[in-house]
Amino acid sequence: MKYGIRYRGVHSGEVGLIAKTKTRPAAPPVRTTEETILYRDGNLDYSESGGRLFYDDKIVEIEFMAITPDLVDTNMVITRAVKWLCGSWGDLIFDDMPLVRWRAKPIDLSNVSIELYRAGKFTVQFRCRPFNNLLFDTSGIEIDSDIPIDSDVPLDFGDDNVYEMASTGYFSFTHTNTGDVAARPKIYITGQTDSGAHTITIKVNGTGFTLKFPSNNLLNGGKLAIVDCEECAVTCEGADITSYLVDTTDTYSEFPELQPGENAIWVNTSITGSIEFIYAAPYFYGADNLGGDDNA
Repeated sequence: MKYGIRYRGVHSGEVGLIAKTKTRPAAPPVRTTEETILYRDGNLDYSESGGRLFYDDKIVEIEFMAITPDLVDTNMVITRAVKWLCGSWGDLIFDDMPLVRWRAKPIDLSNVSIELYRAGKFTVQFRCRPFNNLLFDTSGIEIDSDIPIDSDVPLDFGDDNVYEMASTGYFSFTHTNTGDVAARPKIYITGQTDSGAHTITIKVNGTGFTLKFPSNNLLNGGKLAIVDCEECAVTCEGADITSYLVDTTDTYSEFPELQPGENAIWVNTSITGSIEFIYAAPYFYGADNLGGDDNA
């Protein structure tokens, strides 16, 4: 594979390097939890005891090559390369997979200069999170996006992601996660309330939470509350309101996941406004099944 990469917003060509993939796993390793029982054949497998399979980080290897006329230029390339690659986690995007980002961090750069002096190339291992995410989230694609114009992304992607709460009471709908695995979204709740106390219960496939807003609550006047299911926190206009989560007779408050495919959403609300699920769909490898017939 002779395509380049973009890491932390900088392309390998801008650093003076040619990038070639050596290993790129198509799926992350499954995290296994097993127990051996004396005088019993086989093992007890607890890998799905949390309700689904969980996965470990994966390792990607990329070979970088530099063509330089002398040691001065070689040292310049090394300087730029180390500055580019050193640090914590960043988004890694392959030129031949332009719709997804890999969350990655270089493991060891100690031999960069030695390998480049000796062979004109060096190999870097990246530790990558188990899943790759779309470059854009469910709110839609920005006009000035870097998404290729000939990609398989529907022109109306994200347009049907806002669910209106036109009146109080119960209502239900379905939401489709186009990814391969479960996603932990941010749930945006925009309220149009008076100054009284209000509650809203949201369940995803039977699991969910109840938020109880007190009198003179922060949601008045169309403001935004965000339920972050990844960070297990709730905020409203920057203020932490996680304490507004309550347990009721029919709901033990939990932060839900959106399973791949269709998800049944159930809402009971004394708030009018809207609900929106914001997340970048996660995939084992590349993105497909984005839906729609008209592509961008």
